[in-house]
Amino acid sequence: MFTEEEIKTLKNIASDYQDIKKFYTQTSLKELAFKVCKKHELTLESLKSKERTREHVIARVEFTKRATEELGKSLSTVARFLNRDFTGAWYYKNSNHWVSK
Repeated sequence: MFTEEEIKTLKNIASDYQDIKKFYTQTSLKELAFKVCKKHELTLESLKSKERTREHVIARVEFTKRATEELGKSLSTVARFLNRDFTGAWYYKNSNHWVSK
């Protein structure tokens, strides 16, 4: 069995692990963009391009909503990633082209 000191040490290790774990499991914007691109059969360059086709807009809407909701990224950060201004990201965030499940 474990001594009281060993139990205390293990509890400290476990609590530190829970805090660190969130940094390793969090997806980056680029990883999320690749997932969205794969789903919509686009390239990262086309996601960031000025194309305004329905497929591109729907992919950007999904990316923006997921980045803000799942990753907690700000609209300014998402807009910079997509080579857009803040109002473009704001439009994607408030658009109902794509609804998260």
